[in-house]
Amino acid sequence: ITTSGHWFASWHLAADATCHVFPHRRQELLRYHSYISNLFNSIRDPGLVIAFNHAVRSLISSRRDI
Repeated sequence: ITTSGHWFASWHLAADATCHVFPHRRQELLRYHSYISNLFNSIRDPGLVIAFNHAVRSLISSRRDI
């Protein structure tokens, strides 16, 4: 994933699948999508946003108390 377009395309697929299995997570996923959308709109370099997203997901996946 190297562009915001790639990110949004893959995000929608992953979020739809997640919501199918965990419908109670829909609002959380919508809020994260909105947050990342705002970052893409305010930061010129999409690579920075994509790296941030990767770091957040790596941290969250390694923790059970967040």
